[in-house]
Amino acid sequence: MSEATRLASLRSLDILETDSEETFDCLVRMAAEALGTPIALATLVDEARVWLKARIGTDATQTPREGSFCSTTIDCREMLVVEDAALDPRFVLSSLVTVDGIRFYAGAPVMLADGEVVGAVCVLDTIPRPAPDAAGTALLRGLAAAVGHLLDLRRQLIARRLAEHRLAEQARLLELAEEIAGVGTFRLDFSDGSVRQSPPIFAIYGLDANAGVPSTESMLALYDLEDRRCIEAAIERARLSGEGYNLDAKLRRADDGMKRDVRVKARVQFDAAGRPAALVGVLQDVTMEKEALALINSRRIEADRRADRMRHLASVDALTGLPNRRAFLEDVGNALEYGVSVNLAVLDLDHFKSINDRHGHEIGDAALAAFGRIAGRFADEGCRLGRIGGEEFALMVAETRDAVRLVERLREAVLAEPLRLRLGTEIRLTFSAGLARSQPGDDWSSLFSRADRALYRAKNEGRDRLAIAA
Repeated sequence: MSEATRLASLRSLDILETDSEETFDCLVRMAAEALGTPIALATLVDEARVWLKARIGTDATQTPREGSFCSTTIDCREMLVVEDAALDPRFVLSSLVTVDGIRFYAGAPVMLADGEVVGAVCVLDTIPRPAPDAAGTALLRGLAAAVGHLLDLRRQLIARRLAEHRLAEQARLLELAEEIAGVGTFRLDFSDGSVRQSPPIFAIYGLDANAGVPSTESMLALYDLEDRRCIEAAIERARLSGEGYNLDAKLRRADDGMKRDVRVKARVQFDAAGRPAALVGVLQDVTMEKEALALINSRRIEADRRADRMRHLASVDALTGLPNRRAFLEDVGNALEYGVSVNLAVLDLDHFKSINDRHGHEIGDAALAAFGRIAGRFADEGCRLGRIGGEEFALMVAETRDAVRLVERLREAVLAEPLRLRLGTEIRLTFSAGLARSQPGDDWSSLFSRADRALYRAKNEGRDRLAIAA
């Protein structure tokens, strides 16, 4: 595919220089939050520049295309990761590196339905970073696909509006109806109940225009019951008070029975004496518009679900289901930052290496999972647990709880539920623990260090016991 064709596809979107839109902004926020970068962008690349349709972490609206990461991304049509741009000969002289200080880039190409790549969804940082893991890469590609879908929908809506405008011109409808296609005009005379309507009205209702104008009652009968009652009430209010109305409704076409979404806008005409004389308005088939909006919303919901799952995976240990080290230490740090006094117990499964050596890593994993399952039963508002290392776990216990008793109860529970192997073999798990109480000025590191020293004392004293920090 040629560059000229690609640029023509980009221009057909009619999106360059448009204002920010929440749908695009939401996607780049997801990228920044999920991958933990200060900068995230949704870009479109034209002849000489990279234009930022959505951005987090920068005030720039565009950058030169020459030497840009996104230009390289669209050229290779694949995921591009640059761990340290200062060491990459493709970008070492780029102003993004020499002036803006960008060192890390990961971007996925935004491809339209016609196969043209028009931009990228990317994350950047001013420090070198390792390449995203498989989940991060999949997220970036998914977000880039979502942007591509949004752009394709935009192009479809543009094409539909152009087609609708041509229909309006050909039909020479009223100026109001000429602005949007698929719109018919109508006039209801209050004096005798007669109706006049333009040809598109018949098409919307699925009626034969050659069969004459149907009665108001027969047309209202095509609407869902609740919507029909709303329209009847609105017509009556208009007749009595001169109040117009705007409403959305659902109907079933007379010819093929298909459900359609319609929008009605009506205003009252008054006679010389100021009395309501007629109701005039437009009827628009908005089925495609609502389907497009529903598709956009479903894509946004799916992207939200993926982001939630990424956040969950980033904070939970997959083997035990307990919070992982990052999430647990973050909770400890937050508690200390808010001045909450806590007890921290660091637990280490005794002789875990011998379990792996004798029974294999699969049994070792089963032992860790079993311990996590038992320990998880102790989690409540006053106790937070996490896996912070290979066979190392930790408990954060509120000052109001008896931390020593809680650790001893956990030891009893673990002993009471041995890991049962084939042929009746059992593995009884024990653990050593070190317990420290928070002190003024503690952060998670200092509190953890005291608990860790107590743990090593417990192990040196023979294991399967609890030692309390001085």
